[in-house]
Amino acid sequence: EAEALLCAVTAYTSRLAHRQATAGRSTLLTWAEKALAAADRAVELSQDGNEAQALLGRALALFAFSILEPSRREQALAAAESSEISFTDLSDRRGVVKALLTQIKVLYQEVDHHAEAATRLKKARVLCRGDEDFLLL
Repeated sequence: EAEALLCAVTAYTSRLAHRQATAGRSTLLTWAEKALAAADRAVELSQDGNEAQALLGRALALFAFSILEPSRREQALAAAESSEISFTDLSDRRGVVKALLTQIKVLYQEVDHHAEAATRLKKARVLCRGDEDFLLL
């Protein structure tokens, strides 16, 4: 069930990303709230194997929310940092990179944090060396 909830998070957040210019604010907020509710439930249901993925799903939901509600940015960054720690515990390099990318997205929303985002991007690039799936970084 946690995996299905994470799929719902992805669906809602991608809807938010692609319809941001055309959908009304109340619709976008509804999708953001649904994504966050699904992510929170996935975290509750997650077990050791998928806990880090669930935490990252929560970070992504909060990131989507933070585009609409800047007051959520700190919360989104904290969630992404927590998921990075969880992936590190599991030695999942790809998971760490995904968590870092979420942090970078949050940080780039704030002009004052571009240098901090650039530092994390360098860290992500180091982790991606030799990995063809991450050549776009």
